[in-house]
Amino acid sequence: MRRFLIVAVLSVSGALLVPSVASAALRFEGRTSQCPPEQASCYAVNILLPSNLTKVSRFEIFWEAGCNSGNKITNVSTLATSMALSRTLKFKDSGVYTINLEDTTRPETKGLKGNVSATLSGKLRRNGNGSGAFNAGVVIINAAGRQVDQCDTGAVTWLTNLR
Repeated sequence: MRRFLIVAVLSVSGALLVPSVASAALRFEGRTSQCPPEQASCYAVNILLPSNLTKVSRFEIFWEAGCNSGNKITNVSTLATSMALSRTLKFKDSGVYTINLEDTTRPETKGLKGNVSATLSGKLRRNGNGSGAFNAGVVIINAAGRQVDQCDTGAVTWLTNLR
């Protein structure tokens, strides 16, 4: 079976993902534990916080999910949120969203969508470091509405530093 890589870029709103226009005063940048051999480095993670440290105003993570078919999905999820930040600087959330997996240059992908179920958690430290976990499961649906594949990131960890 031929392997292919599906790349999707996402910026959505929903239960986990709620639009936010708050200006972020603090930015944490880092890397995930996913380090594909074809990449020069591990995938990126970026977190924006307002100066009052009451919420995560934006969480962006690049990730890859391996599928039962042997295919892979590479995605960047931009979660514009109002995820509460505890007094100990911890946060967590989960939700579902849909990504378009159609590639106009590849007819076999016509109508493909991925239903993503994601969870994330993290802790930011006053010394400027942060760490956490992310997981996404993806059910691939064809144009007829039938499940054709299932994918999962596995446990993805991430580390950040204040920039």
